[in-house]
Amino acid sequence: MNRAFCDHVGKPFEELLADSWVGLMHPDDVAGVVQARADARVDARPYGFEARFRHASGDWRWMRASCQPRFDAQGVFQGYVGMSMDITEARRAEERQALLINELNHRVKNTLATVQSLARQTLRDGLVTREARERFTERLLALSTAHNVLTRRNWESAELAEIAEEAVRPWTPRIALAGPAVQVAPNVALAVSMALHELATNAVKYGALSAPAGRVDVGWRLGDEAGIALTWTETGGPPVVAPAGVRGFGSRLLTQGLAGELGAPAELDYRPEGLVCRLHAPAA
Repeated sequence: MNRAFCDHVGKPFEELLADSWVGLMHPDDVAGVVQARADARVDARPYGFEARFRHASGDWRWMRASCQPRFDAQGVFQGYVGMSMDITEARRAEERQALLINELNHRVKNTLATVQSLARQTLRDGLVTREARERFTERLLALSTAHNVLTRRNWESAELAEIAEEAVRPWTPRIALAGPAVQVAPNVALAVSMALHELATNAVKYGALSAPAGRVDVGWRLGDEAGIALTWTETGGPPVVAPAGVRGFGSRLLTQGLAGELGAPAELDYRPEGLVCRLHAPAA
């Protein structure tokens, strides 16, 4: 025991001898720390832990400890020497950050709900078709799903596989996903989610997913300059014919709307045997 730990818990040295310090530990942390210490002593290996200790004032303070075994000249185990640090403020900062992020997510969802309500009121029967209202709502829900994934990652980045899985979840297992682990920035994650949702929706209406035997393969790989090349390939659907004249919102979204976030427009190849879409995006 040393003076720093006495200050950490606000108690004199004499009250902290032997294992009395364990009694100051938070009940939820005791079992893990005691078990880690017992496991390490079996073969005298290093161990560490993070735990809360009650200060004499009644406050709980976090401590991170790193313990290294000591041996005498003959190699006989003599006990442990440890280095500990007070990480209370860091823990509190993490808790505040998590609270703020959850609040942000809550507010964003409320905003999306408001937009959805406005859309339903604005896109009334007689002004636009029911299909247009449903497509608008589905797009908002796809955006919300991507927000959930990013929130779990603190809005720092997202795993492309997780974004893809959530985007096409309503149509699994007819859509197969394959690709290496790769992180993408939040703006790219949202763009990819919207693109995959749009492609899946169109496949259900006109493409491979409109036929019982149809399927979609989504694969990605790391390309040049840390970029990602993602390919959407449809098979088993009705013969594909390239749209004539003015393209719909989905095509414009893929080839124009998402280009700013992805860095390049999507490439749509209307092959007779099935649509192929290629997306290029930067990796995080």
